Amino acid sequence: MYSGDEHLDGNEIIQKVYKLFDEFNINSSKAYNITVSAGACPIYANVKIELQDALAIADEKLYVDKQKRVKNVVKA
Repeated sequence: MYSGDEHLDGNEIIQKVYKLFDEFNINSSKAYNITVSAGACPIYANVKIELQDALAIADEKLYVDKQKRVKNVVKA
């Protein structure tokens, strides 16, 4: 759990999410995998950025990630 003292990196959070999806897929009896794509944009107190701009950056990273991911979700 985040206590507020640590620096959270968006990529660390995304990797944790991917790990949880991988674990679910390994343990699932479904004939297919559940996949997710994500993007993040860290926001720092000393850097002025509009929420709309931060969301646009995260969205762009999401689509880059989505293009890299495997499209076949059927389990082998």
